[in-house]
Amino acid sequence: MNTSVKVSVIVPIYNVEKYLRQCLDSVINQTLREIEIILVDDGSPDGCPAICDEYAERDSRIQVIHQTNGGTGKAWNSGLAVVKGEYVGLVESDDFIALNMFERLYAAATHTQSDLVKAFFYVFDGQQPIEQCQPAGGRAHFQAFCNVAPEGQSFTPEEIADLLIVLRHPSIWSALYRRELIQTIHFSESKSASYQDVSFYCEAFVKSKRISLVHDCLYYYRFGGAHASSAMYDGERLLIYLDQWELGKNAFKQAGASRKLTEAFWAHSFPNALGFLIRIAPRLKSEYFQRMYTILSDLRDDHAFQGIYLSRFQRLLLAAILKSNGKWSCWWALIFACYRKQLAAKQLSMFIKRLSK
Repeated sequence: MNTSVKVSVIVPIYNVEKYLRQCLDSVINQTLREIEIILVDDGSPDGCPAICDEYAERDSRIQVIHQTNGGTGKAWNSGLAVVKGEYVGLVESDDFIALNMFERLYAAATHTQSDLVKAFFYVFDGQQPIEQCQPAGGRAHFQAFCNVAPEGQSFTPEEIADLLIVLRHPSIWSALYRRELIQTIHFSESKSASYQDVSFYCEAFVKSKRISLVHDCLYYYRFGGAHASSAMYDGERLLIYLDQWELGKNAFKQAGASRKLTEAFWAHSFPNALGFLIRIAPRLKSEYFQRMYTILSDLRDDHAFQGIYLSRFQRLLLAAILKSNGKWSCWWALIFACYRKQLAAKQLSMFIKRLSK
């Protein structure tokens, strides 16, 4: 390991010419200077390859990898294969970061000897002034993140399990990962794949020995950016989420996750899966529902599972899904329509009981 490099920053790049300079400027101007910057041009058809080469000529810390298009997962893996730093940071190329982000994260990582350090992030739509950006989910959500654990200390995954529940958006950025940890994790590779961050986040979390938090928003997430998977709301890409969910589930099982961590995992992932089932196009709902049922089927024989972090209705809904044999019906469509409109739990329970007869 090259100990002069404190942080390796990986930026996968594809078709983001409009946003790339803002992203790269925020990385090269970091107050932490001992960084290497790995730009992975994933066969971008626009002006991104030339911009990458231009920045590499200006800054010797930049290494550019040009490769044929293989998808975001392959781009992340290409960067991970060459990192030299003590820690690794991940930045999406349509986002940008606070100029002191890596200095803050690295100081926290070394002070607490953590494998994973996580900060919070702003949501940026490209319209409002940067100083008016709000934390993802609002101020209350940011405060919930801060309440998970104090700064300046590190915790085991079990001790900080509430982080999984608070951060239901599996953001792999606004974080630092110890190099030895992150190089044991492989991103799924597929041109059409989305949501690779789901399984990565789960595996990194459960494999970490010590985790710490920074109580600040240091990353600007561009909502609905050029290729953000979160903008793909209703098509086949949502089916790919299920593959990533299952990989995350398997990571927790293989790590021998405790009961508390297992409960937290399902509280992290089940509401997300429900949300995507509501969003996915009607022609795909039956297939999605069947596959979701299969992933959840482990819980049928897990008599210790209590769903302690789920709401009363979510527990009722989970029980009904497990009794459904994975068969979609018009009753499910009605239930999820009511769920989306936040109908009272009593009325929703009535629909679920009708379905279960």
